Amino acid sequence: MKATRWYKAFGGGIREEKYYHINDFEEGEEVSGTLYVYNPLLKRVIREEAKKFDKKWWMEQELYNSIHEVAENAVPFLMKF
Repeated sequence: MKATRWYKAFGGGIREEKYYHINDFEEGEEVSGTLYVYNPLLKRVIREEAKKFDKKWWMEQELYNSIHEVAENAVPFLMKF
């Protein structure tokens, strides 16, 4: 995993999708990033918060395919020029 990557959580239903923008994959025990909760029906972000995740938890999420990396142009709420 590398910093400045986008990840999407599986599940969430039709009312919300969770996206993670990883800002820093520190050498310590934490992964820092921003969680975005996006509502595809309203087509807007309904919540945004800075988070720190335990590195072990984050790597388990990747291992069990609970989250997956997405291309930046696949994130629906980013402005595209």
